[in-house]
Amino acid sequence: MEIVTAQEGLDNINMAEDAFMAGAVNVVNGSLQMVVSLVHLKEGDLYKQSPLLSHYDEAPGWKVYLRELVVHAKEKNPELQISMSGLQNGLWRHKVLVECFGIGEREALGCNEGVVREIKALANYDYKSGEPMSLKDGYREDLLPAPPGTPKEEKLKEGLRVIIQDAISQPVASKKMFDDYRAGTGSTETKVSFAVTLSGDTAIVDSVTAFIQQFDGKGRPIKDYAVNLLGQSWTPEVTDHLIDCGWSVEYE
Repeated sequence: MEIVTAQEGLDNINMAEDAFMAGAVNVVNGSLQMVVSLVHLKEGDLYKQSPLLSHYDEAPGWKVYLRELVVHAKEKNPELQISMSGLQNGLWRHKVLVECFGIGEREALGCNEGVVREIKALANYDYKSGEPMSLKDGYREDLLPAPPGTPKEEKLKEGLRVIIQDAISQPVASKKMFDDYRAGTGSTETKVSFAVTLSGDTAIVDSVTAFIQQFDGKGRPIKDYAVNLLGQSWTPEVTDHLIDCGWSVEYE
């Protein structure tokens, strides 16, 4: 049995902890490098000129390119662990946290995943611009900590900015700080259903319609509308429902 002195044991602990911290830094640096590169490729549709897409007759969309890039990277290094969902998550962080709210790239990409989930659960964000559109069920705008003198039309964004900056700066993720902005039980119920219309004998899809109904805690209707998913912009309720069902959303 090998005898290890107290000092040797402490040295081993320090070496292991230092190695852990170095690995954590490398993970953040690698994620940051990948996401910043993807953001550059999306600007002005630069990715459409990539040789990775040369075998397509027509330049495909961003999601197809992203998949081709992941496959290419894994062919060059089979040990790479890259997922489409992970890259999409990184792009969401950059779009919302960096571009919209001004969080530093390193802080945004290295932010605890639990905090990111709470930020997503706090508000509906525009899936193209990253701008907040409204608070989600159970949160009240008048409770947001917007700085004094903030114009009414900017209180949503500025209040969220304070919350997000505070949450990201905390060493440990705290769900409680998000609960401070809840009011009531948040028992609003949203129902989303879909209808698909096929044409004749060809079974070609003519239309895909989403029907959205929303009720307050007493069952009284708040919203009742339909969205043509093939011709109209998807509302947050529709997009969130599809994500919950396992769909992936391409941020453009």
